[in-house]
Amino acid sequence: MTLLVYILAYLTLSTLGLTLLKLSVSTAELSSTASLLRLLGDYKFIIGSVSYVASFSLWLILLSKKDLSYIYPIVVGLSYVIIMITAFLFFRENITMNKAFGAALILLGVVIIYMQK
Repeated sequence: MTLLVYILAYLTLSTLGLTLLKLSVSTAELSSTASLLRLLGDYKFIIGSVSYVASFSLWLILLSKKDLSYIYPIVVGLSYVIIMITAFLFFRENITMNKAFGAALILLGVVIIYMQK
C-alpha cells in the first residue's frame, strides 16, 4: 500500500472510533461499576474501540515507514481538522473563526510537509 492509503485508512478508522466512543459515552451515566459494564456491551462502544485499536495498528505501520517528524504533523494535523468537522456534523459543536483559521493554517502546513516526500 502507498503511504497515502495508510494515512487515509488511519484517519478513517481513528475518526470513526473517536466518534462512536463519544456517542457511546455521551449517553451513558458513568458513575458506577454497573454503568461501566453496561457501556462495555454497547455496540457503539465496541465498534468504536475496535476501530480505534485498528487505527493505532496503522499508526505503528506509518511510524515504521516514515520519520516521526514527517508523519506526525501530517496525521495529527489532518486528524484535528477531520475531527473538528465531524464534531460539528454529529455533535453540533461550534466551529469558530479561530478554529476555522487554525484549521486552514494546519492544512497549509500539512501540504508543505507532504510535498517534502
